[in-house]
Amino acid sequence: MGNWSDTLKVVARISDKTAKITGTKATAASLSFKWAAVSGASGYKVVYYPSGLSDLSKELTTSTNSCTIKNLKEDGSYAICVYALNSNSDFTVVSNTYTETYATTLPKKIRDFKVTTAYPGDASFEWKGINGAKAFQLQITKVSDSKKFKKPIVNETKFYSYLGTYTNSKKIKAGTFYSARVRSYVTLAGTKQKVYSPWSTVITFGTSPKKITAKQSGSGIKINWSKVSGASAYEIYVSTSYDTKTFTKAGAVKSKNTSYTLKKFKKKKLKKNTMYYISVKPVCKVGKKNCSTTVYVSNPTSVFYSK
Repeated sequence: MGNWSDTLKVVARISDKTAKITGTKATAASLSFKWAAVSGASGYKVVYYPSGLSDLSKELTTSTNSCTIKNLKEDGSYAICVYALNSNSDFTVVSNTYTETYATTLPKKIRDFKVTTAYPGDASFEWKGINGAKAFQLQITKVSDSKKFKKPIVNETKFYSYLGTYTNSKKIKAGTFYSARVRSYVTLAGTKQKVYSPWSTVITFGTSPKKITAKQSGSGIKINWSKVSGASAYEIYVSTSYDTKTFTKAGAVKSKNTSYTLKKFKKKKLKKNTMYYISVKPVCKVGKKNCSTTVYVSNPTSVFYSK
């Protein structure tokens, strides 16, 4: 009787693909996932690459039904594919089917956050777009609450922006100073759990006084306005056009004053039979820094100068 042949090692291919992949954690440089174990699998192969760039794919293997992918780019969007595998000391067989999901690393801090316009009932903000973030959280509060934002009057987390702008808040009142901050967030794959970036730098802005009047008085224009709580000064802006981008600063007064007489515009005497548009910007002091209402003039009033 002859000798027995060497033992033939057989590895069965896993026919089932992994169940739904669920994100468990996201940082600026890593993503963590889990999935239901596949019967008969001895491990899993995880293939990942930047979304749309499969030629840059990398892979790792794990003996458990979870993994953490490290050394990723901040604010990066990735495709993740998980294959079940079966192996022994000599062979590894990978499933023909796989489960795929998409995920984003934690976005970076928004660094160019600013207010562009601020009117009673409306405020507009702007910031640079973030690649992976698809949604943002904006908070607005009164200046007195700006350190901790315990009672924000606006706490909006359901708006999406690819351009980095947000407009309209009916809670913005006339003659009031506010502080605002924004951060981006992503949702963990297969869940509703949000992961947030750090908050932006807090900015402070205000709206124009509730009432501004202007009338011709002698050889000038007398401007009056209602007092704004918290103002440290007022700046007066003037133009001969309603276009808010054409306004020029014509003067400034301390907070105890709520009137100003305009006698010159752009270092020249006022022109006869000319319509002048006037706006008043309250200024508040935050720490050592002065903060006016906005980069644009809001709610200008008009007066016809006939002399």
